[in-house]
Order: sequence, then C-alpha cells, then structure tokens
Amino acid sequence: MKINNKQIGSLFVLIIALVSTNQPVLANSSQILINYSELLNALKNGNQVRAIIQLEKCSSSLKYKETNDAIGGMNFTVFNKYKLQVDNSTKRDVIATSINMLVKSSRYGFVNNYVRLHIFEDNSVEILSEFLDPKNYSSIKQTTFSCQLSNGKDKNAVILYNLS
Repeated sequence: MKINNKQIGSLFVLIIALVSTNQPVLANSSQILINYSELLNALKNGNQVRAIIQLEKCSSSLKYKETNDAIGGMNFTVFNKYKLQVDNSTKRDVIATSINMLVKSSRYGFVNNYVRLHIFEDNSVEILSEFLDPKNYSSIKQTTFSCQLSNGKDKNAVILYNLS
C-alpha cells in the first residue's frame, strides 16, 4: 500500500487535532486537595501528592523583607504523620515531608538547601528552609515561613495537587 503526501498531511492534521483536544484534559487531570483531611486520605490511599508553594504569600522569620517571588514544589513521596509538641501542653497533628538539594545561592555560593514542610490539622503550613555548608553541614542561614493551604481560588500560598 502506497501513501501519498495528501494522506500524510491529513494524518498529520488528525494527530495534531487529537493531541490538541486531549491537552486540556491532561492538564486538568489533577485534583486540588483543600485541607489536611483530604491530604491525609490521599496519602493513606497511596496517591501521589505535590505541594506548590508561593513564598511571597507567606510570612517569614526574616528580620528584613526580601522580595521573594520564589515558587517551590515538593512531592509527598516520603512523609510522616505524627503529633508534634508545639508548646508545653499542646500537641498538633502534622504531616511532614522534606528534601535536601544542592543549589547555588547568589550570596553563599553552592549550599545544601534543606526544606521541611509541615502541614497541620488546622490547615496552617510551616516551611523551614536552611542553607547548610556542603562540606561540614553547618548551618549558614535558616528561615521559617508561615502560610495557609489554598483551595486554588484564594490568595493562600500552598496548593496541594492529588496527581493520582
């Protein structure tokens, strides 16, 4: 069977149309998790969850306000759920995950950036970012960010996506 240029062109247009039609479906296939309970249920069911964090929407422990338009992402591949002692009499349920990656800081050069994400049962979020010397792991700089979970339509900083 011989295929001519017209048939190849038609096939190409058909493939492009099919890919274009499916693109929005692929982009919107994830579900936003709007609270701690939904996150916990998704993780208990073995679902893949990703947090997207807009740090400019968080308050931070920095003494001076940096312009921080940084956006970060963390997957809940490895996580823990436990009660965290927050003061002498209060324990709070928390889901925690963390990562450590080598980055280049404009101020400090190459550093290990340890980031820990805590999501609490009241939907508050705490993010610890610590720069560590890659040679001896001594702390260079530590910042804590306080945020809230987002429903995807509000101005809160942390959106959780159920990717499964």
